Amino acid sequence: AAARGPVDLAQVARLAAEAAGLPAGCVHARAPVTVEGDPTELQRVAANLIDNAEKHGRAPVEIGVAVRPGARVAELAVHDAGVGLADTERLRQPFERRDAARPSRGAG
Repeated sequence: AAARGPVDLAQVARLAAEAAGLPAGCVHARAPVTVEGDPTELQRVAANLIDNAEKHGRAPVEIGVAVRPGARVAELAVHDAGVGLADTERLRQPFERRDAARPSRGAG
């Protein structure tokens, strides 16, 4: 069974960034953001987002952790300096990729 409990999402982001070899200052969190969840699974999500930014984006990679004002929603956002996406609606379809010509592995 998963080990669920209170987790500091900012700490999850810092640990994922450290594991990816990113500089310590790349995580931006004004305060601890506590969420209910499995720390291992949250770490995996953060690591996957960072990995995607490194593979398909461009440095620098920045991570923001915050609580949306007026909502009880925590947000972990990974940003990079890549060109971004022109047609984001297409990517909502299963098995679509940003660039079909680019050889890469995965389900999309």
